[in-house]
Amino acid sequence: METPKDAELRELLAEAARRDRLAFRRAAIYTAIPVLTGLFLIGFAAYQLYALDRQVELKAKALETEKQAVDEKLQALSQIQKQLEDAKRDLTEKGAQNDTAIKAVDMSLQEIQRASGARWVIIGADKALEGAQSRAEKAKSLGYNDRPISIYLQQSFYRTVIEFSSEEEARDKLQDIRDRLSSDAYARYLPKWCPNPQARDGYFQCSSPN
Repeated sequence: METPKDAELRELLAEAARRDRLAFRRAAIYTAIPVLTGLFLIGFAAYQLYALDRQVELKAKALETEKQAVDEKLQALSQIQKQLEDAKRDLTEKGAQNDTAIKAVDMSLQEIQRASGARWVIIGADKALEGAQSRAEKAKSLGYNDRPISIYLQQSFYRTVIEFSSEEEARDKLQDIRDRLSSDAYARYLPKWCPNPQARDGYFQCSSPN
């Protein structure tokens, strides 16, 4: 027969077991919340990484397509430039009566060089066009006659420049140009230095000088 003490002990044990179950449930809930939160954050981060990878992949494809288009343009411009250089050589061999035609070819070559996104080394600035032309002749006499040489009117000065097809090439020659042509020569990127240049008689005019 169960005594009062046995009944009391049984109730105490039952209460203890209930409290243990309740504590276990609470512990499970408290443990599950950060775990589920962590899983959600990990999943969200993984989704963001996937979306970012897709964006990078799409941009890479777009850049590759753009690069191919630019390469095709540069190849076409290179072919036109070669044809113009051949035409200039033929005209030069025929004599001085073709000065006008030679100047027209030179202007076309300068346009080709500008369209190809070339970079430039500025070798001097003069108030008069004749001074800039003299600088250009000096550059040719010092071995730069194989490079297009142009004159740009920017901020009221006629600026003589030697044209290069890349920034690396321009900066590689910059010190030599400073030593032999102009101590204050510097490299500039044409579209930024002189956007929207307009062809004039013997020079280009910067419509929006920087």
